Amino acid sequence: MRFKPYWQDKIKKRDNPEGRLQLQIIHWAKSQGYIIGKIKSFGLKNRFDIYMWRGLPDLLMFTPKLYFVEIKVFPNKQTEEQKTFQHLCGQAGINYILAYDLETIQKAIK
Repeated sequence: MRFKPYWQDKIKKRDNPEGRLQLQIIHWAKSQGYIIGKIKSFGLKNRFDIYMWRGLPDLLMFTPKLYFVEIKVFPNKQTEEQKTFQHLCGQAGINYILAYDLETIQKAIK
């Protein structure tokens, strides 16, 4: 019998559909030869940090074009900060993708 510490019984992984979709997109992009990575913004954990920029998207991707990718799973929607960031990208001519599935990314890039 294998030793199992008592604290491992209490650990429960929560279901994270956005995280699964994010990994699916990362694996697909890498299989296509694109450069892609997560943007570590820590979400609402640091909401009182005045130096933290809220609304940053989840992923940054180079195809050779630059794309910011925000991942959402229905019924989740963008926050006001995320909408503001999307608007700023539009003004600067930077590609921004709001992805509810992998197909959205594939269509936007081609």
